[in-house]
Amino acid sequence: MICSFSYSFNHNRQEAIFAFNAERSGEEKANQVSARAGQSEHQTGLAMDVTSPSVNFQLSTAFGQTKEGSMD
Repeated sequence: MICSFSYSFNHNRQEAIFAFNAERSGEEKANQVSARAGQSEHQTGLAMDVTSPSVNFQLSTAFGQTKEGSMD
């Protein structure tokens, strides 16, 4: 079973997320790990995160190693 687990951020929230990442790690790194306001696929509704019981319905980089997240 795979479940959607997404947050839709408004413009101001997306702007704050990018600014936080840029302040913490620099603008170049922020561009790699987050999107500027108006450019986020989560913000536009074109992307969503998924999770499963195998990772206790959390967002996790380990999802790809689960039965549900495996490409095998």
